[in-house]
Amino acid sequence: MLVLGVALLAAFIFIGGGAAIYLSTPPQPQTPTNLVANGSTGASLPIFTQETPSAPATPGATPTPFFFSPDPGSFTPLPTDLASPTPSLDVTPTPTATTSGPTPTPTPKPTPRPSRTPTPTPKPTPTPSPTAMPAPNAKFTYAQQSGTLVVKFTNTSTNSTSYVWDFGDSSSGPDNTKKSPSHTYAAAGDYTVSLTATGPGGTSAPLTKPVHVADIPPQGPHANFTFNVATASFDVQFNDTSTAGAAPITGWSWDFGDGNTSTDQNPHNVYAAAGTYTVKLTVTDGNGNTDSVTKQVTVPGA
Repeated sequence: MLVLGVALLAAFIFIGGGAAIYLSTPPQPQTPTNLVANGSTGASLPIFTQETPSAPATPGATPTPFFFSPDPGSFTPLPTDLASPTPSLDVTPTPTATTSGPTPTPTPKPTPRPSRTPTPTPKPTPTPSPTAMPAPNAKFTYAQQSGTLVVKFTNTSTNSTSYVWDFGDSSSGPDNTKKSPSHTYAAAGDYTVSLTATGPGGTSAPLTKPVHVADIPPQGPHANFTFNVATASFDVQFNDTSTAGAAPITGWSWDFGDGNTSTDQNPHNVYAAAGTYTVKLTVTDGNGNTDSVTKQVTVPGA
């Protein structure tokens, strides 16, 4: 029985499922039988029939057709009117069923879009952060002018554009906002001076320095004079315009340049002839301090 199943399976593969087959001779127990396909050129396939046939073989009888079932262990007899007079294996393809109705329109495939290289988005240029301005730094030096109570301040501040001074004597005025002012003190002494500088980077802390203003030594007189020449004679009038220092002027000494002298404060001198003369005046104050001045005096002709 196992041999028959294997043979039938091989015949199914060779011929095709669901095909009608004819046995060339009535099946005999354990007897190989040739199966021949319709329209073939004589190719045959040996197959073994069942061990016990359903009916005895009759000589000259029409072969009984069998239907090959998917089950390789059985044969299904077909009606006799379908049997072919020629022992052969008929394989007829089954037509494919068609569906009535309109032919469906195929859905058009979408046209693929051409690939594009994405345009890179430019990166924004970073905005530079504002640069911090350096803070101002207040600096100054000073020097007292000789023989006076005047102090000259020199501003050496950096990163600054405006300034405020405090001279330490409660004074106020234009000098307090100058860059490098000169300040006159009313008396000698020690003062605390401060400077505050302001610039784009802010305002500095006040810079404070002690400033010593020295007392000035006693001043002597300052000699000076004018003169007036008479037009009709050689007489010249001299006028003392000297200024006193720490003490009043107490003496005058004139030299008119022609050999004549005088100790008067405002003398006159008559020259003997026209010409240019060098006149000198020396003054003395009560402290014994002296000062002299020399001028050229021209006497015209009479």
